[in-house]
Amino acid sequence: MGRVTGNADGFDDDELPGPALELDTGGPGGSAGGAQQPTGHSAFSDDWDDAPGESPALDIADVRPSAKIAPSASGQVAASPAEATTEGRTSRAAQPAQAFAIDAYEVKALADYGAEPKNVVESVPYAIRVLRRQRELRRALDELRRGIGEAETRRDQRFVELGEMLAPIVAIDPQYRTLAEPLGRAEAVARDRQGALAEADVAFRAQVGAVDADLAALDPPRVEAQAAVDAQQKVVDEASRLAQKHEARRKRVEIDVRAAKTKLDRPETSLPDRSAAQALVAAADAERATRAAEEKIAKDAMLAEESKLAIARRVLADVEARIEHHRGRRRKLEGEFARQAGVRKEGVDAAHKEVRGALLEIGKRAAKEGGPAVDGVDLRRKGIAEAETALQRLQIDQEKHLRALGSADRVAVRNGLVILIVVTVVVLGSFIAWRALRTNPYMEGVKTTFLGETTAVG
Repeated sequence: MGRVTGNADGFDDDELPGPALELDTGGPGGSAGGAQQPTGHSAFSDDWDDAPGESPALDIADVRPSAKIAPSASGQVAASPAEATTEGRTSRAAQPAQAFAIDAYEVKALADYGAEPKNVVESVPYAIRVLRRQRELRRALDELRRGIGEAETRRDQRFVELGEMLAPIVAIDPQYRTLAEPLGRAEAVARDRQGALAEADVAFRAQVGAVDADLAALDPPRVEAQAAVDAQQKVVDEASRLAQKHEARRKRVEIDVRAAKTKLDRPETSLPDRSAAQALVAAADAERATRAAEEKIAKDAMLAEESKLAIARRVLADVEARIEHHRGRRRKLEGEFARQAGVRKEGVDAAHKEVRGALLEIGKRAAKEGGPAVDGVDLRRKGIAEAETALQRLQIDQEKHLRALGSADRVAVRNGLVILIVVTVVVLGSFIAWRALRTNPYMEGVKTTFLGETTAVG
């Protein structure tokens, strides 16, 4: 059985915890997917170059099979649910690492590239099939990687739940003292930071409450000042209408006087009409003086009311200015608290993350070594085993996809792409040359044969 030592995801083997899991390469040579590559057609040959052109090049980082199936966070292969629940205390470290065998034909079926070309001409459709299928495989691989991340999160949550269950016992168990101390420190830091955040919140609410009280105290004066402004505005409007009425009466008298004078200036005006016009002009002086006096009194009253309105508006503006000042204070307090609370919440989140990390370590060790025996721990271990089994299933599926991506005949794909590019260039060049000859004015009268077409020009 061969052993894969590369890693497609760019991680060093040393970064993955626990022992490496052997993957059955399906053949004596240990080639990717377990299939024997023909001579000169190695899936990982050094002479592979991306063919130029518009077709997408094969991504070496994506098609190289991964080194190994990543072990569980506890550093061991996930046990079956039956093994995990046997008395709840079976040592996981004592279980041998299970080798995952991946059938070469399973990889070949997943790749679905079709038969390898027997000649250069068949390499063209083969290259097209490979490129299309690899796009689909990469999309599926992206989904698998996201699923693996979610599965790892679910598995870690199971470890954390086990750690939470065992935390009270671990705190008094000398065997787990090295894990209990970090948990205690992290919980103490989390409590301190949470308390500091709560104190800041209480102080903020007290300050904001004082500002809100000042705003509430200014609300009745604002309502009263607004009512005074509205009432005085009505008085000013009434005085303005009265002044306009007296002004209209005065202007009417002046209009009648001008009309009477116009009649007196006309020679054809009859004697009775002239007498009536003279009488109107004589009486108009007194009428005009009376109307002017009434108009002046009304305008003076309007100006006095307008002065009172201006005073009422200043009172209202002063109250509103004080209200806006307190609102500005409140906005400033909110901004300062938002900044301080943001920093403190980051600290609380970091402390909770440390607590979770400590619980995760307790859960991992308890799952690995069997851990203390308490009610419900078997169910927790069963959940961990199921989560690790689901994770490893996804990891195996990911390995299949990686091997499928790397199982194509690279030389054939490269040859097919080269042929496609050459044919495309030749066809385009021939078309451009043909169009140039057809539109060349110097070729008139010349009989030319081009690409099997005979054309007599001129």
